[in-house]
Amino acid sequence: MFGRCFGLLSAQLQAEVLTQLDGSYSGAIQDFLGETLAGGDQIKATVFSKDGTTELGSKTELAPAEANDIISMTIDVDLPANPPSALVSVATPGPLTWTYTLTPVNGAITGWSYTGAGIADARVTGTAASTGWTVDTKTDTKVIFTTTTPLTSTVSGFEIDGNQGGTGTYIAGFKEDTVDGSLPVELVSFTGAVINGGVRIEWRTATEVNNLGFNLYRSKTREGKFEKVNPGLIEGAGSSPLPHNYQFVDRDVEPGEVYYYYLVDIDITGITEKSDLLEVNLKTNRSSFQARLLVPAATRLLQNFPNPFNPETWLPFYLASDTNVKIRIHNLLGETVRTLELGHKSAGYYDAHVKAAYWDGKDNIGQFVSSGFYFYTLETSDFTATKKMVIVK
Repeated sequence: MFGRCFGLLSAQLQAEVLTQLDGSYSGAIQDFLGETLAGGDQIKATVFSKDGTTELGSKTELAPAEANDIISMTIDVDLPANPPSALVSVATPGPLTWTYTLTPVNGAITGWSYTGAGIADARVTGTAASTGWTVDTKTDTKVIFTTTTPLTSTVSGFEIDGNQGGTGTYIAGFKEDTVDGSLPVELVSFTGAVINGGVRIEWRTATEVNNLGFNLYRSKTREGKFEKVNPGLIEGAGSSPLPHNYQFVDRDVEPGEVYYYYLVDIDITGITEKSDLLEVNLKTNRSSFQARLLVPAATRLLQNFPNPFNPETWLPFYLASDTNVKIRIHNLLGETVRTLELGHKSAGYYDAHVKAAYWDGKDNIGQFVSSGFYFYTLETSDFTATKKMVIVK
């Protein structure tokens, strides 16, 4: 049980609250308590007179005339001993669609909500759909899922589309917490080079979140069986906002062959994320080679590097198809400070210094912008995404 005491409240507001203490648990009560109340909660109001000594009793109603004599009151709420709650976790991270799993902690619930930025769409699939869950309401920042069958077992298939990352706040019964579906690694480059005795694979990350490490896989055909080539996990940087460089030398290669590689990063919870394919073509002369990434499977906006920066930075991205590209840079007020018209670009990886978009830290009239947080938005014919960056001077 917990109690809340409210002193020197207006008689009108007190009367409004007390006249609604009839089991409906109205919004006025919730405003007082700062809590969401559910069926089964017991509410009791203890009312005091103006002199603060005469207890008028525990009431669920108060006549308007009596309201003029009230100076303060206490509202006690008896919660159920074990209020119903559930845990929300990420089953499949983005980058464009996140799938969430709902696991009961106590009791049964009939709805839960997710709040986060940049929600484009939401749907219910899998076991969640088969057990009666549906999307009740959706806005750009919030989704509410409901069901007519109270949750009694773990269900998965709550899908949310967005481009702002998968981190948001959820409320499931009496449990409120943050679920982090952001990608563990922001990969900005993945390249191969022929050296004496093998192929050197190099990659660079812009940021890492709870990254345990990497595994590298290789095959002689694009659709063939891929095998792990590193004997042990290549250790990651854990959680770091700074860029990190990695490399691995694959010595089990033959001249004249074509090899395909992909990288898998693993976070501390076991969630994995697979990179796009890297093709390395070795010619007869081992000193010459061709290494290239295949066309990206999806258009993506990556984290700028360096970040924080002063005064210049690079804005990397992937394009899954040929398109016109524009990047808008805006401040915390949403005002555009610079527009980078990149023109028509072919599908590919624009993640290295020589290909990524470049910003010199100046606005549209050539003046350096001040320190602080800024946002950059990638706009193509069918894709829009935004990320945050910071200038430190």
